[in-house]
Amino acid sequence: MDTSKKINIQIWSTTSLFNENLELIEKFKFDNDLIFPANNNELEIVAFASTDGKPLANARVNLSTKPHTLTGPEWRNTNNLVSRWPKDSAKKLEKRIKDGIVRLQSKLNVYSGVTDVNGKFYFKCSSWHVCGNEEKPASDLITVDIRGVSANHVVSCGIKLVEIPNDKNNGFILKEGILGKYCQDFLLKTLLKIGEQWKAADQKQKPFVVTESSLRWGGLIPIHLTHRFGLSLDLRPISTNNNSTSVGSPNYSRSGTRKLLELLHISGATEIIFNDPIYDWVKLDSKHNDHIHVTWYRLPNEPWLNFFSK
Repeated sequence: MDTSKKINIQIWSTTSLFNENLELIEKFKFDNDLIFPANNNELEIVAFASTDGKPLANARVNLSTKPHTLTGPEWRNTNNLVSRWPKDSAKKLEKRIKDGIVRLQSKLNVYSGVTDVNGKFYFKCSSWHVCGNEEKPASDLITVDIRGVSANHVVSCGIKLVEIPNDKNNGFILKEGILGKYCQDFLLKTLLKIGEQWKAADQKQKPFVVTESSLRWGGLIPIHLTHRFGLSLDLRPISTNNNSTSVGSPNYSRSGTRKLLELLHISGATEIIFNDPIYDWVKLDSKHNDHIHVTWYRLPNEPWLNFFSK
């Protein structure tokens, strides 16, 4: 008689092991099966095996994972993914994937073992960096196999962000076709305050334009490497005719851009990158001629890099 068919497997997450060193401005509560998309954040998971209602001790356990949602090659295949970034960024991203710093799917701390005397087997699932813009975050399927009987458990990866409203009455609008229109609640409140201050400074001034923030669930967002957790924005410099502009262009408004930079700085931004030395706290970068990059991370230089894979 094949007794393996009597084996019952139950799987559940016990703890979300959130790495506090990320120094986010706000603390987040995570669902048991939702991992924050920064390195070294983990879920502790337990598989419980029983047979005829009794714990199955010392039974061999084999684990495997595979993408469950957001499974397209543009996200889960290295070559397809990096091709969506500019040449320099793509090279950097490809190396980080190769080195294990950026992961395109979940990673387990072990892939085999045996159940303990109580029929339980504990393991950890590490976060990855593909989160997505869909209604639900990217997820991976973990399969637990014990003596030929298998059970599945779905784990998701992401951070719950809020949508930035596209309303000129707020003092700002979103670029048409914007991909990353989500941010942390803290940043939305900050942005709305900046918008009010912008309108108060000059009632005739047109709304400034947000060109990028983060995806709905955070994580990798083409073509950026830093817009991961909803605390960064890209903004258009101010123009004289409300069209797109860049430093040195005939329609570039240095005075208008100066005012916007001032409001960003006063709001508590930790880093502002632009290619016009209007203020000494602006970090100059020739790649930021046509947009201002601003972040409110406490660790502004790609904070997720502080958490290297185990």
